[in-house]
Amino acid sequence: VANTAMFFMNSGGHHEALDTRRSQAAVRSLHPRKAARTRDVAPHSEVHNVPGYLEHGKWVRNKDYDRFKNPQCKAGKIHIIFSTVCTTYGDWQAEGLVYSYYVTQMQGTITRISSCSNPNYTYPEIWHPCYSMHVLPDRSGKVSTFNKAFAINDFFSKGEGLKFGDDQIVVLLDADMVLQRALDAPDLPDAERIRNIKAGRPLAMQYLLGAHWLQKERAVIDKVGYPCEMAEGEALKHFQIGPPHFMVASDWRRAGPRWETYALAMYDKYKPDFPWDADMFSFNMALLSLDILHDQSTNLMISDPFAGTGTEGWGFLGLD
Repeated sequence: VANTAMFFMNSGGHHEALDTRRSQAAVRSLHPRKAARTRDVAPHSEVHNVPGYLEHGKWVRNKDYDRFKNPQCKAGKIHIIFSTVCTTYGDWQAEGLVYSYYVTQMQGTITRISSCSNPNYTYPEIWHPCYSMHVLPDRSGKVSTFNKAFAINDFFSKGEGLKFGDDQIVVLLDADMVLQRALDAPDLPDAERIRNIKAGRPLAMQYLLGAHWLQKERAVIDKVGYPCEMAEGEALKHFQIGPPHFMVASDWRRAGPRWETYALAMYDKYKPDFPWDADMFSFNMALLSLDILHDQSTNLMISDPFAGTGTEGWGFLGLD
C-alpha cells in the first residue's frame, strides 16, 4: 500500500485527514459521506486521448473505436458498472467514482448506465478511453433505485454488456462509492475469492438485511411464480448482500430479466412509492429463483465508522 493519505468528507463538506494508513477494503461508500485519496499517478495530460467528441451534449465515439480492443481496457480482469440518473448530482457522483478508478490505476472498462427522461440532457465530457455511458429511459420519474433493475438488464441485453465473455467478472457498484484500491489488486483481503468467482457463485458485500423478506414479500414471490424457497439460515449465508456485487457476465444476463420482473411486482405492491430496499430484495428473489447463490464478505467496503467489528473493512485501517 502506497504511503498516501486517506480523506473523508461528510455531507456537510468538511474534510478530515484521518491517517496515512489506509484501509485495504476496496470500496468506500459515500452515502452520506464521501472519500477520496491521493497517490502518485500519471497526470491527466498523460491519459490516452479519448477517441470521441461531444455533439449537442451527447458523447459520440469515433466509429472505428472499440474500447474493448484498447489494450488498456482489454487487459482488465474486472469491469465496473454503476447506475445513475441524469442530474447534476448524478454527474458529480459519476465523476467521483470514475476519477477514483483512474487514481487506483485499475484496468478494465467502467460504464455509467444513466436512466434519463431528458433526451437533450448535457453530460460531462468523457475523459478516459475505458469509460463509456449507456443511456436508457428513466422508469422512475424521480431519483429512485427502481431504475436499477431495468438499467442493468438494458445494458446486458442491448448495450456493450453483450461484448463481455460469459466468464468475465463484472462488478456493480453504487454511484455513491469510490475505489480505494484497484479491485483486481493481488493483495486485497478477498483477492483469491474474487479470482474464484464463477457462474452461479458470485461474491458481494454483506449487508445486515436479515432474511425476513422471504416471508414479508411472500405475496410478491407467489405472484411472480418462480420457485423461490430457502431456509432462513441458508438465506442469511447467501442473501444479506449489497454492492459491490461481483458476478460473471453470464449470471448478469440471466438475472437481468428476472430482476425486472420482481422489481415490477414489488412496485405494484408499494406504488406510488418504492422502498429503498425493494430493489435489493427483488434482486435477491431473482438470484434465488435462478439458484445463483452469493458468497458474502465483510472486507469489500467501508461506510459506517460506527459499524460493529467484523461487519465492514475498518479492521484493515491499522488503527487502534
